[in-house]
Amino acid sequence: MVTMYFLVAYALPIAGNLLFGEAIESTYTIFPFSRYSVGLVLGVYLLFLLMSGVRIRVFPRFNPYPLPQMLGALGRMYLQSRPWMAVIAASVALVGYAEGLNSYRYAEAGISEAGSSLLLLMIVTNVVVTVDLFHFMFVVSQEARVSTTRRLESLAMSLSLLVSASGTASMFVALIVSFFSISPKALGQFLFVPRRSWHLKAGLRGVVAIAAVSVIFVAAWFGGETIKATSAGHVPTLASAVGLVESFSGDIEFARSYLYYLLERLSIYYYSLLFSVESPADLLEYTRGSVLDFPIESLFFRVDYLLGGWLDVARPEVATIMQLNYRLLTTGEVRRREGSAPGLLASFNYVLIFPFNVVFCALYLVWIARSADRLFEKHAQTLSDVGIFLLLVFVQGVFQSPFDFLVVVDDSALYLLLLLVIVVAQSERRVARAGLPASLGRSIGA
Repeated sequence: MVTMYFLVAYALPIAGNLLFGEAIESTYTIFPFSRYSVGLVLGVYLLFLLMSGVRIRVFPRFNPYPLPQMLGALGRMYLQSRPWMAVIAASVALVGYAEGLNSYRYAEAGISEAGSSLLLLMIVTNVVVTVDLFHFMFVVSQEARVSTTRRLESLAMSLSLLVSASGTASMFVALIVSFFSISPKALGQFLFVPRRSWHLKAGLRGVVAIAAVSVIFVAAWFGGETIKATSAGHVPTLASAVGLVESFSGDIEFARSYLYYLLERLSIYYYSLLFSVESPADLLEYTRGSVLDFPIESLFFRVDYLLGGWLDVARPEVATIMQLNYRLLTTGEVRRREGSAPGLLASFNYVLIFPFNVVFCALYLVWIARSADRLFEKHAQTLSDVGIFLLLVFVQGVFQSPFDFLVVVDDSALYLLLLLVIVVAQSERRVARAGLPASLGRSIGA
């Protein structure tokens, strides 16, 4: 998964910009190709590989007792109430859609300014539902996935994500989990393959999986663009979709320009890395010390907002490192609520100086990789290439802007917290150390 992240986030953009950089028209500041930046990418990745082969404890050892028992109890309570969670999520999504809340990302007013409790509830339920479906897709046994009750619950949850999708990425996730809800066995065959074996059938299955995911992505892209256009006051029709397809097939120049646009969108981590290592210090006009001030100030503001504004904490102009990165890189009009994820390397460059940025970034990657490995310790099969890609899609938040987790009161921080709960619950070694019976260990994993 980490290797695929480096390929998609850095290797492909570096190669694409070297080949087609002169044809790319970007709204971001793009510094010229830098050997130092490439060396930084290789250095972090190679150090990650080296550390992965050594038993380095990223965090101090701690005794989790009675954490497994608590997680087991919470897991059983959640599974019993999962039907109600599905009903609540679907109801909130439908009401939110009727209120036009699925396009909140493109509104000028922030969540605190909108003052919508329904919007906050929709965001929280979407996070819980997404982690729930991630758990059943990747972690839970095949038998538990295909039970009729679980499939109906998953279908209601996936429909709630479809209705409340706010862009291409969320629409893609919603369509993937919808596919899972309808045919969990088929998706499971795409996600997992037998260990240390390859044959013609597996290869053909991989081709079919890639084709299916590609079709889903195209559908998600059109759905995401439709949401954006609708929020801007335009209503796309079937005729406009057909016209777009005809433009791709009949206008080579249009297709080429759009592919350059996609390359530019894909290269934001690479552009952020170039900026973080090549820009003069006086360009950091928004910084007043450490960039960690921004997420910490945002934490204070959000806590005060949830308390009813008792402390009268002013809303920060720049709330996250994502927003800081966007304002530093954008050359045109700067929108107040926009943000651009800097990616791992630029994030650590913003916060730490060399060589601490390289070392701690590699340690962070080791922690991510070991946490992901723990999820699949009990699987008889291993992830396929398509499975690794979809896993990366579902956990992409840990790679985007890790220091923004300091905001705490945020959907991405809640998502990370729930993922960590699954990771801890799946640790057979910790369950065994706590002296729990096997049945309780299975209930934690389920």
